[in-house]
Amino acid sequence: MNKRILMILALCSTLVANEIWVDDIAALYYGQKMMQAATIKGKKITEEEIAKLSCLKENKIFELEDKMQREDCEALFVELKRVYYTKTPFGTKKLSKDKTKIPLKSFESVESIKEIYKSDAIKLFNAPFELSPREVLKKVEVGDRVKLIVTAFGRPKAGVDILYNKKVVTKSDRFGYASVELKKLGLQKITASYSQKGDGIKCDEIIHTTTLSIEIKP
Repeated sequence: MNKRILMILALCSTLVANEIWVDDIAALYYGQKMMQAATIKGKKITEEEIAKLSCLKENKIFELEDKMQREDCEALFVELKRVYYTKTPFGTKKLSKDKTKIPLKSFESVESIKEIYKSDAIKLFNAPFELSPREVLKKVEVGDRVKLIVTAFGRPKAGVDILYNKKVVTKSDRFGYASVELKKLGLQKITASYSQKGDGIKCDEIIHTTTLSIEIKP
């Protein structure tokens, strides 16, 4: 388990990688979606915070110009713009280390999310960092193990932490593979995360997180 990743993510209460989700018109939120009540508890992510929105439809991948429309995508991949966070004695600031007074710890957040709407929409987007199912998600039930693969630009990435229910449950193996047991109904958010050393000027570390979002229906 990489405890540094969990500690750094905790620096900012609004930034929790496995608490990002997409609604029916591709609007993004940090927070929680209460599935039964269909209510929103969280902060809406604006179009300006989105770097790229890609759509998978009829086995073709293309970028959406209108970042707030899903256009009946079978799967959606959203890349957020990079953001700096720095912890100070006065709280956590949304600034790089070199622009903050008395910086204690800083990191750059690189986040993305994949939302799957159709069970066989498992084609890779070949994104910089991606978590994907290795098999068609038909008849997935509580207690089943979902087979996953972690990739960087389509190539397997080993040794990546996999989080489920906000806890690290496994790592990707040398082929990028991992599996996670699903333990509840509703929206499932499975996150892959790893860190690398920053430049020491703008940030101490770079935290890469990508979330796979699927739903188990009753």
